[in-house]
Amino acid sequence: MRFLVAHAPHRAHSAHTKRQWWQHLSHLCHTYSGGGAWVFLLDANCRVGSLVSEAIGGFQPDYQDESGECFHALLLGMNVFLPSTFEHSMFGEGGTLRQKRSGALDRSDFVGLPASWRDSWCQAWTSSEISAGHTSVDHFAAVVEVSLIFPNRCRATARPCRIDARAIAEPGNAEAVCQIIRGSPRPAWDVDASEHAAEVVDYLYRSLADAFPLQRRRMHTGYLSESTAAIHRVVSSLRHAVRTKKGALKQALLRCCMLAWRDASATLQSLFGGAWLWHLEIRFGLSCMLLHRYGLLLKRACREDRNRMYADFAEEITTAHPAAVHTFVKKVLKPKKYRRTCNDPLPTLFRADGTQCLTESEVTATWRDHFRVLEGGTATSAEALLSECRDAQAAFLGSDTVAADQMPTFLDLENALRHTAGRKAAGPDLIPPSLCRYFSTPLASLLWPLLLKTVCRASEAAGMKGLSSRPVHEIAEALGLDVSDMQELTRLIEQEAILPQQDAPQLLQELAGEFHRHTWFVLSGDTDMIATHRGTRPGGTLADVLFSLLFGQALRRRRSSALQAAMPSVPWTGARTLFPNFSAPAALCNISDIVYADDLCTPIVCNAAAELRPTVSAVVADTFDTLTPHALRINLGPTKTAAIMAHVGHGSRAARHEAFGVLKGRVPAWPESKGLQWLDLVSRYRHLGSIITYDGSLGAEVRHRLALARNAFRDGRRRLFACRDIPVTRRAVFFRSHVIATLTAGIGGWPTLATGEWRTFSGGLVGLYRQLLGLRAAGKWNYTTAQLLCLTGLSSPEAVLHTERLRLVGQLVRHGPDELWALLGHFSAYQQAIAAASDWALEAVRGTCELGPIASDWDRWACLMRDRPGQWKGLLKRADAWHALKTGLQADFDTVVRLLWEPRQDAPRAGLAGLEHGCLICGIAFPTRRQWGVHAQKVHGYRCPATRLALGRQCQACGSVYASQAKLRVHLFGSPRCLRFLELHQPAADDASSRRANAGHAQAPSVRGWGREHLPAAGPELCRSLEQALYSSHFEEDQDLYDEIVSHVAPLPVLRNTVRFWCESLECAHLRQLASDVLLVLSPEHVCTRVGGKEQEVTDPEMPFQPRLLCPFIRHPATGAYVLHLGSPCPAWISAWGLSNCARLPVDLNSCGFEAARCQGIYISFPPPPLGPCHFLTPPAGPLKRMREYCSWAASLLRVFCCLFRTAISGRPACLRIPICPAHLEPLTTWTSEAAAAGGHPLVSSFTLEFVSH
Repeated sequence: MRFLVAHAPHRAHSAHTKRQWWQHLSHLCHTYSGGGAWVFLLDANCRVGSLVSEAIGGFQPDYQDESGECFHALLLGMNVFLPSTFEHSMFGEGGTLRQKRSGALDRSDFVGLPASWRDSWCQAWTSSEISAGHTSVDHFAAVVEVSLIFPNRCRATARPCRIDARAIAEPGNAEAVCQIIRGSPRPAWDVDASEHAAEVVDYLYRSLADAFPLQRRRMHTGYLSESTAAIHRVVSSLRHAVRTKKGALKQALLRCCMLAWRDASATLQSLFGGAWLWHLEIRFGLSCMLLHRYGLLLKRACREDRNRMYADFAEEITTAHPAAVHTFVKKVLKPKKYRRTCNDPLPTLFRADGTQCLTESEVTATWRDHFRVLEGGTATSAEALLSECRDAQAAFLGSDTVAADQMPTFLDLENALRHTAGRKAAGPDLIPPSLCRYFSTPLASLLWPLLLKTVCRASEAAGMKGLSSRPVHEIAEALGLDVSDMQELTRLIEQEAILPQQDAPQLLQELAGEFHRHTWFVLSGDTDMIATHRGTRPGGTLADVLFSLLFGQALRRRRSSALQAAMPSVPWTGARTLFPNFSAPAALCNISDIVYADDLCTPIVCNAAAELRPTVSAVVADTFDTLTPHALRINLGPTKTAAIMAHVGHGSRAARHEAFGVLKGRVPAWPESKGLQWLDLVSRYRHLGSIITYDGSLGAEVRHRLALARNAFRDGRRRLFACRDIPVTRRAVFFRSHVIATLTAGIGGWPTLATGEWRTFSGGLVGLYRQLLGLRAAGKWNYTTAQLLCLTGLSSPEAVLHTERLRLVGQLVRHGPDELWALLGHFSAYQQAIAAASDWALEAVRGTCELGPIASDWDRWACLMRDRPGQWKGLLKRADAWHALKTGLQADFDTVVRLLWEPRQDAPRAGLAGLEHGCLICGIAFPTRRQWGVHAQKVHGYRCPATRLALGRQCQACGSVYASQAKLRVHLFGSPRCLRFLELHQPAADDASSRRANAGHAQAPSVRGWGREHLPAAGPELCRSLEQALYSSHFEEDQDLYDEIVSHVAPLPVLRNTVRFWCESLECAHLRQLASDVLLVLSPEHVCTRVGGKEQEVTDPEMPFQPRLLCPFIRHPATGAYVLHLGSPCPAWISAWGLSNCARLPVDLNSCGFEAARCQGIYISFPPPPLGPCHFLTPPAGPLKRMREYCSWAASLLRVFCCLFRTAISGRPACLRIPICPAHLEPLTTWTSEAAAAGGHPLVSSFTLEFVSH
């Protein structure tokens, strides 16, 4: 366990101080973490809750400030959560810090617990009974009570010997393993299949365990060196010595106390002494001293061994073959369950009678009973199960003949063994799967007779079963089915079995029945065996197939007329195209259930909004009645089975009020056999890993995908992705396979993103690229996006999204169902996205293929995707590589222009004149009220009246009820009359607390109240606390009045309005004069010393970089006595600069770097571009080879331009002659011409840029 007790800087500190403190705290926590669980006790002086994650919930949220952002990141990094921010664990109000001025309570103190304790019983509250002894109330204590039950780590049973899977896979041990397999017993044909399997498996296990036992590691951590292990042994012996001597001292003291208590004449001082005790204390002190010293030495040695291990991993990853590099990566990116240093506490578990399980055995028994009921199982023993299995197999009456073409062959068996995943863990037989993978042929020869017995006799070995046959009434009783359900179940079994309806061969039916009879399970760490009688066989190869057949067949039996009437149907011409021709004849295509495994999505469309709720109820009831006789249960819950409703059209507001207001976001359903059921209505739902919202927006889905990518990056950030010892090219490969693969799962189905959604996606991905480069350690941040992409070698956000969209379209063309094509033909947003993606691809491959715009040339695109998938994949890779080359060209341009010129500095602000907003306490003026509000909130804890008075969901001024507190806040922002009324009549705190607890549904419409006609006019915006203070106080001097005004935090115009309103109501001439004098100075120009906040920058998106241009001119003396040239220098240029007498030295392009050349002058005649006339930053589409040649030419041009311009800046004449038109070199053409005219002096620019026709 790790405990953190800290006090963060308060809000008056600068942002730099707070961020530096949090960074130092994060560094300390990561340094001393060691994989242990953390408990945080912090006065964090921050606000959290507006951004929800696994660490911070949304209960009683505050707007997350800058310190809260750092605190949030620390909680996620240390895997800690705050119980006071979650509704299920927090009780009462969470405010702990009492504001001295307003008396309001802010949540500032937090107790953080390990995330592994989240499922345990936890209760958090604030206590006023715990006092720190202050004279006034400052903080209330934040209290958390948690109940933990840890599993017992002591096991009475000895662990069996394990087989070393790596030794089996070694080529040098292949002959020994083959000898063991060849020496295996070969039972006769009349031996039972169970005995046959048991005899073979027992022999293989014992022989392999004797030959290749898994050696026990000398220490739990395998990377420690021999010297560290020696120090550990010394520390261990010293620890035992200290414990022994400490116990001896304690027992001696107890014995002397007893003797002194028994004999009145003896004293403890006389008894507790002597040479023996003196020597014992000396040895005890010596052991403690040595334990301290060797403990520090052991800690240092362990850290060095760990650093050495990761350095070795980095070297292995750098030098490993690409095919084997991911083997080393897995050593670094271990799953979290293998990185735990201790057992997590058991989750809070209750029995069926409501009592809590308090011991591990009770928890195991409860889980065993849960899964027993779930699988319709009964308790049994191994002997009883084996006997029952043998009796059933002996009494089996199946077909006497088996078709040879339906039986598996020897090659099928060998192929199945060879394709076994060799890295998986061993099963109950303790034989590693690598034996099947590497020795498939000899093992197939050994197991072939057992396979023939299983197939021909339809008898599986009992030990290899992982449901036994029971009477139907027992199965129905175990499942809680009534008589009608039992009769329906009997009919389905006898008349509508799944496999016969699929025309399955008799052999497959018999084997499937055998494989699903007499199955059993044993929980991990348990000894009781449960025979299961329900469901498909877990982990079996037929489980998914049989369940899919059963589930699909059950859904087809739904007979609800409401479902048939509400099933969506769209016109479809039958053409599988994204851009259909609606003038062609079209039939209606029904969009039925969308099923994946056991996940079901049923779309429903109604003609009127009022019909949606009853239709959903009818469909849910029909689904219950259909699935229940098939022994399929529906799990109801907001994250399990729920509904998303989107009411549109006439009557939608009334329908929304009924569903989300009256019914509170739940829909009733009345199945015939289950009674009343309530289905939750949710505003968003996670289905198959994607976030679906009621309004179809993708903001939540984009943030969810980015969060998954950040978690994947965080797992290997310090050891892999941001490790400076690994080349960035290798890190980029791992980043693409582990992080980008997590991000791009499913994004190919995104339609065109909105502006904010695209900004979130692209900014999040580029931010991960920045972390990959480790720019914080390098200390250089000013990279453009193109430079970042060039440094990492990764695709741009546009390329990532477009590639995934086109890849998904290719999969749909080959395997997409008709219903999906019918829907996509009407999905204009997705059609626009695919058109943009195709334009992106054509920009790179146009001219190398016959494809045109996808909307008008769909048949050719579809033919390529369907008939030539390999070529389609290559086209996408070629387009991505072409755009990467183009991005690299833009990166070279950005690098050169930033080397040559500094960015242009805009004119400074005009000072304090004309500003209206400012902070009187800090003396800082702000251009806008929004900027002042951010400062006041962070530094002074200011809350605007709308935020402070938005309590609950009902406006106490007009009576309107809103879906959430945030919507009430928006209402108060837009209704000054309600806001002014609430400022004068603030609601009681108790009423606000009760209203806050009643949360509404996000889709609930606002309910109009009693109206605003009775409210007075809004009037000017005033600060009510200042107004009350002005009327209740007496001021002798203007300084007293000014000090009172400064003590109230409000916008400066509001303070001026309040003082002016008070001044107009005064009758005393002296006070009126004081107020007038103070009003004269209440402006930023008089009371502020500087301007804060960021300037309102206006930049051109087409030209984000604007250089500060300086004219290069001739300087003396010369740095060289010769003229460098490539090509024949122009005589006019030579004579104009007086270089006729200088020696000429020819150069090549490779000799021109980014630095200025040391010469008297330089003349370069650059070769023409390889792709013909085009703008040098936007080359035409073409083959990758020509694109690489062009990029090499353009990079050389930029490098030569940089060299010559810097030579001109140093005072030497330079001339660059380019065979292109001036427009193709923009903006360099304009910048050089403006630089020549900069300064307004008559000097001639020493840099000459000539353009010639080619």
